[in-house]
Amino acid sequence: MGHGRTDVSVPAGGVRHPGTCTAVLGSMTLTLKAQNALAAASVLTSVTKISSGSTRDGCAYGLVFPCIRRENVTEILSSAGIRVRAILNAEV
Repeated sequence: MGHGRTDVSVPAGGVRHPGTCTAVLGSMTLTLKAQNALAAASVLTSVTKISSGSTRDGCAYGLVFPCIRRENVTEILSSAGIRVRAILNAEV
């Protein structure tokens, strides 16, 4: 408990600033499971609520992470059996 990684004060759409990406996952439970898998691999993330206008499947939760770790993030989540709906890139 209290990992100090959760930050839900991210702008609508899930991107924080240039250089970040957001993995759109779905439920909060799945998002926290993904966050734990990434933390075990030393990938720092923050949780964000994704607006329904940013996804085809309506409201969802996601994880903000450095885009430079994108390939690594997708591999870790795939290995953990976690399906990523989409990855949103920050505006540059």
